[in-house]
Amino acid sequence: MFNPENYAVNEAWIAFQLNTAPIKTVEDGDFNFVALMDATSRFMLSTTMLPVATTDLLLMQAKKMLNDARAHKEEQPLTLILSDDCLYQNLVKEAERRKIAILRVPRVQLDQFLAEEREIFDEEFGQGAQ
Repeated sequence: MFNPENYAVNEAWIAFQLNTAPIKTVEDGDFNFVALMDATSRFMLSTTMLPVATTDLLLMQAKKMLNDARAHKEEQPLTLILSDDCLYQNLVKEAERRKIAILRVPRVQLDQFLAEEREIFDEEFGQGAQ
């Protein structure tokens, strides 16, 4: 069972889709937000937009996300946590290249843990935005 208390701050990062419904724009289409968050502190380290029709980050986006996240503490995590059905293969590939272990967690466990972050995001930018 996934438990963020098993990790020290900056030891494990979680990669996940932050929004629960696509963010709609008139000019550029619909987007999802991909986030990297520290598993223990819940500090949001990096985000990027991904067109809804796309299931994976570009390798350049994956590198930028990891670099941006690393800049906060000048170190990288030991583990990158993703849901068991996550399709961010370029992020996984880049993390493995950097010798970061990959941990796949059942979606239901991760969704329970991430509910608060998603609710806050949706209120500000998504379904709950005024």
